[in-house]
Amino acid sequence: MQVGDLVKLNDAPYQRGQNRPDSDYARIGILTEIIPATENGPTPRPLSTGWVQWVGNSDWDCEYTEDLEVISANVA
Repeated sequence: MQVGDLVKLNDAPYQRGQNRPDSDYARIGILTEIIPATENGPTPRPLSTGWVQWVGNSDWDCEYTEDLEVISANVA
């Protein structure tokens, strides 16, 4: 997974029912930044996160990268 990839939310069974509407799983977006997981530091993050610009949204959303599925990889 890299910046510029076209992504969507995983449709894994464990994902459903986490206070997200079903319409969230149909949308696509572009991964604009990846923040690597850190084990050390003042605020440890065990999972990588990424900022996604969803089509039709005027702002970005932060998502765990493990919750994203690459639809089309950035080839640049």
